[in-house]
Amino acid sequence: MSKGEFLRLMDKIAEVAPGTLSGVENVQSLTSWDSMKMLEFIMLAASKFGLTISPSSVVRAKTVNDLITLLGDHVTK
Repeated sequence: MSKGEFLRLMDKIAEVAPGTLSGVENVQSLTSWDSMKMLEFIMLAASKFGLTISPSSVVRAKTVNDLITLLGDHVTK
């Protein structure tokens, strides 16, 4: 999946207008980012890529780009 495709999915999860996220955003500054949104990200990683990501890893992520890093080679630039 390209980074752009992933960011479009994250726009939906974060409940922001399409094309809003670029990757540099601090996830805590996203008004809708909460524990349910973290679970949505974890479920996205599981369903799209077969990855198991721990909640603590998501909590440690500071930016959207940090979330992308958790997905490894599954998201390309």
